[in-house]
Amino acid sequence: MKNEQVETQAQRRARNWKRFISPARFWAAVLILSFWLTSATWAQQPEPQTPAPQPPPQANEASKPEHTITPAEAEQLFRSVDEILRFVSKDTGLEIKHPVKRRLVSQEEVLAFLKKRMEEDGDPKRLERASVTLKKLGLLPRDFDLQSFLLSLLEEQVAGYYDPKTKTVNLLNWVDADVQKPVLAHELTHALQDQNFGLEKWGDVSKKVKNDAEDMARDEERTARQAVAEGQAMLVLLDYTLAPTGHSAADSPDMVNALRAGMLDTGGSPVYAHSPLFLRMSLIFAYYYGTSFIHDLLVKGGPALAYSGAFQKPPLDTRQVMHSEAYFDNVSYPQIPLADLGKVLGKDWERLDIGGFGEFDIKMLVEQWRDSKTADELAPTLRAGYYMTFQRKKVKDQPACIALILRMASPQDAQALADVYGATLGKRYATVNPVQGSNREWQTSEGLVKITTQGNLLLATESFDAETSARLREAMLSAADKQTAAAATH
Repeated sequence: MKNEQVETQAQRRARNWKRFISPARFWAAVLILSFWLTSATWAQQPEPQTPAPQPPPQANEASKPEHTITPAEAEQLFRSVDEILRFVSKDTGLEIKHPVKRRLVSQEEVLAFLKKRMEEDGDPKRLERASVTLKKLGLLPRDFDLQSFLLSLLEEQVAGYYDPKTKTVNLLNWVDADVQKPVLAHELTHALQDQNFGLEKWGDVSKKVKNDAEDMARDEERTARQAVAEGQAMLVLLDYTLAPTGHSAADSPDMVNALRAGMLDTGGSPVYAHSPLFLRMSLIFAYYYGTSFIHDLLVKGGPALAYSGAFQKPPLDTRQVMHSEAYFDNVSYPQIPLADLGKVLGKDWERLDIGGFGEFDIKMLVEQWRDSKTADELAPTLRAGYYMTFQRKKVKDQPACIALILRMASPQDAQALADVYGATLGKRYATVNPVQGSNREWQTSEGLVKITTQGNLLLATESFDAETSARLREAMLSAADKQTAAAATH
């Protein structure tokens, strides 16, 4: 009976977590800051040919403060910072090197701060160019405004945050103090991460990048490191919530699963709920997958491995985060050497976008194109890949053109993904007609699409003419073959 009672108490607490676990209550502010650094990779939308969904008219009304903290409540909340910081230090083993500054902020101040960070850290032109790729692949509606969406999400709801630039935890003057305390456990974890490892410097792996290949590798590495930081903070939040029951994340896997399930709940957040699938999953990737990754480390090696250990030896890519066994076994795969497609195309073409593929990208692509079951089967078979998006210079109404290459685990996996890829064309183009006498070649409303496989490689070109498409595929295969030949000699 005692164990049943403890479990009931924990379950009741889990239900209460929805006040700050739901995206509307907790995620918006902290997610926007991290998402802005990696938003130029991929996104997706269940119905790509429909107009971008508009937020319900009452979305902003729901975010208006219902209560302003009194001076007495603010003083009590300020005092709780030191108490919770000590809990976080004991829970993680991270040393408190100095007190954490704290301040009470209004909703307007939080919004202003976040918008300023977006302006400072974001690259609107890069975001716009990346959106071209996303829309071309049917992962965003053609008229979807990504930057406006992010601003709408900010307007809908904001949350407390730790600012590593000023070393300050910012508390909210419109949210009940008791509700903020578990969130404080999360944010103060970031404070101790910062004190012990220099959070911004540790998370910024893009310095001294020499070329496109290194930049693509850094995108995966940056996303993986975000998952470490946020996964740790989520488990500390859980430990703080479970502490009165005598339990913790280490011995409560069901509570970890409940926490992760709450992250998928879109209730109370109309803008978030109406957003494209990949945007939703990209926004919570570091939290959703990071929580399970850090929990696996906690179970295997205790706090030393899960906290300081993960900072000292972070995962390399999204695969290692999504499958901790790949992290433990040091499984990683080399990138496919980049072909100089700009040289192949010549001076009349402009490259709009370039990016690499990680396992998470393929999972989202296949889930959009087919279903989650197929995505779970095919995504782990990805080994490497990249894409480039081009457009003719000074040609009015010229469609974007894409060339991509993927290396899969086997020829069968490459064939299976090619089948899924081809089947999605009807959802992405107004007209799609198979080219007679050709395998996996279609004439669409935006030009020729050709998908080919060679061994475990999949190549695709969209909207290039037949001659140009052939030259691009030859260049990509030639670069990939050199890597294969080099590997065979070792």
